[in-house]
Amino acid sequence: MRLVTPRSALVTVTILLLLAVISILEFARNQNPVLPLVNDGLERNPLVNNSQHSQQLKPTRGKYPNIAIALKTGSETAASRSAIQILTFLKDVSNLLVVAEAPGHKIGEVVVEDVYNGVYEAAQERLRVKESQRLLARRGVLEKDQSVAGQHAKCHKNLPAFQLLQTRYPNADWYIMFDDDSFVFLENLAAYLHSRRKPPILHWPINRFKGCDGPRFAQGGAGIVISRGALSRANIDACTLKYKSCWAGDIRVGLCMRDAGVLVQHREGFYGLPPNAQFVWPDRGCSIPFVFHHALPRQVQALWDVQRWVSARNRGVEKTRKEEESEAGVFDVVTMADLYQYLHTEDPRIRVTANELRMQNNTDVRGRAVQYQEVTSPELCLSACEEDEKCVGWTYDIATHWCWMKYGPGKMENRDGMWGGVLLERYKCEDPLAGVMGVGNGTRNGVRF
Repeated sequence: MRLVTPRSALVTVTILLLLAVISILEFARNQNPVLPLVNDGLERNPLVNNSQHSQQLKPTRGKYPNIAIALKTGSETAASRSAIQILTFLKDVSNLLVVAEAPGHKIGEVVVEDVYNGVYEAAQERLRVKESQRLLARRGVLEKDQSVAGQHAKCHKNLPAFQLLQTRYPNADWYIMFDDDSFVFLENLAAYLHSRRKPPILHWPINRFKGCDGPRFAQGGAGIVISRGALSRANIDACTLKYKSCWAGDIRVGLCMRDAGVLVQHREGFYGLPPNAQFVWPDRGCSIPFVFHHALPRQVQALWDVQRWVSARNRGVEKTRKEEESEAGVFDVVTMADLYQYLHTEDPRIRVTANELRMQNNTDVRGRAVQYQEVTSPELCLSACEEDEKCVGWTYDIATHWCWMKYGPGKMENRDGMWGGVLLERYKCEDPLAGVMGVGNGTRNGVRF
């Protein structure tokens, strides 16, 4: 007869419990139908044939946990452009991928993921079905352009990057991609996305033009935002092969989403230019900027300084205990009024006072007119603007004596024989919630939900 000791009984029970837990976890994993492309281990991810994809990026402080970001760069520009983005507005992003067309690149400790080499071969291997073969036979395909890596290969990166982003961060609610010469006000974007109780499928910025087979899409360098539900509906492997001949990566994404029954939606705030001399400021100070494309590294730094200035201003306002305990629910939203004020009067590199901004020689303020009238001097034109509460900017033509009063600051241009100015105190935003769609109750100093 075999005696069962208390110790052996305890070991037996422990083993049985472990086996039961393993069985439950395996059953739960197999029952998750949301993202069929997601594997339980990165090492088995067949997205591309590249060992770098087995490396998980280290999270930082865990801000924006429901957003996953792909920063699209190239081997020639990764160091010169992407470094300033990673050091500024991306420094607190946990769910971040930097993607390019070649392996072996790093920016500091961040590994640049190759989403180009082996992508088509891997997609074709996963789609060995008759329908995919018929699609390939009907459409011509482009061979990979090996002449200049980054810019000429950029059209091949978008779809694989979104697929890798979805695979790496399956629990994110939103997937975002933008170029390495863009600045993103992540606080603004996070506040807006947080407000979407019923998330929109897809957002796209500016420059609508015809797609590769007819429908109109938009240029995506300033940012593409896709919800998890929309991305899970897309067959990215099939699209990668089907639209290989399409000349633009952002259009490929749009075509793929269209095939999945998802339509593009446009949202104001994705700008194709940074706020430079060519930029036309919107009339509403409560307008919310999300992304500025084609920004130089020094402009990225200046825009980051604006975000830090607004955040510091908001931190200087006394908070309630409840707000302190729920910091994740407060966003430091930057409005166009904040941006204009900082870049024109607060930036130490500018040294222009609000009073000097009111009246400047050889200046034409271009923008939508409230009214116009004939006066005899620029001083009287300024007075007329001050008397009309709708007037924010003004322009006076010395030759014709015409005075134009404008709804907003518009765009200031140097022009002989003209006077103009902006009443900074009128270009303001008392409630930034007015510029963020669908939010709950909030205050001026930080948008709260």
